[in-house]
Amino acid sequence: MMAARFHIHPMSTYGETTYYRHFFWNSSWQTLEMRSTTTANAQPESLSAGIQYVWSARYIDALVVRDRPSNGERFYHLSDANFNVTTLLDTSGDAVEHYQYDPYGKVTILNGGAPDTDGAEWTADPNNSSDVSNEYFYTGRKRDHKTFFYNNRERYYHAELARFTGRDPIGYGAGDVNLYAYVGGNPIVRVDPSGLIRCKRPCVLQRDSEGARAHCVQAPPGGKWTNKNIVLCAGSCGRCNRFGKSCRNCCGVCGQKHKKICMALKT
Repeated sequence: MMAARFHIHPMSTYGETTYYRHFFWNSSWQTLEMRSTTTANAQPESLSAGIQYVWSARYIDALVVRDRPSNGERFYHLSDANFNVTTLLDTSGDAVEHYQYDPYGKVTILNGGAPDTDGAEWTADPNNSSDVSNEYFYTGRKRDHKTFFYNNRERYYHAELARFTGRDPIGYGAGDVNLYAYVGGNPIVRVDPSGLIRCKRPCVLQRDSEGARAHCVQAPPGGKWTNKNIVLCAGSCGRCNRFGKSCRNCCGVCGQKHKKICMALKT
């Protein structure tokens, strides 16, 4: 279900035309639809869908399909084990673009060329930009086309510097001494879709019972969730790692004092 929220980017300028882009999200902050117009004060509800997105249930940022209803354009997103988008396929199954990353997310965009003896030939885009306006790359997160920062929900991530652009909103509760650090220096096996705390992939985001900010949570061994191990610690009681990795003590405090649904944030 689409949330009744939108965000306007009045500076999204392509060529000499300025477009005002309205984004619609669900409760997990997954972009479901984008509508654009050249009219500054247009109501988004009156605009036609520009781009629509379909997400996989296996991970919060596993993008599957991007549709452009106005011209029937559709692209399928392929990703690797870290959910980095690696290839775009068109409806014929042909690869349109390919993406390569260093461990911290610096991306190289490759365009298809004339086939060689080994198949399709890929060459680096001279501007390192997507010819089909793809905006989702490293760990499935949206990259701003001007700053090249990744929007990890609570914070922006700078792949060139391998760090966040701002301090962690939860302070030292994530367990990092460096409040700008990305996934504790281990991007090979960890992700941070919330911008708050690292977790082993795959993980999901869960809001607390009052709709406060989302947190990254790790599935328990076996991958099955139950009422006993779905626990989220929030509020003034602190984060799970303050009470030990099992989070049992923290869950008890949060559950009784703040009436939150608790989740194990880390393993």
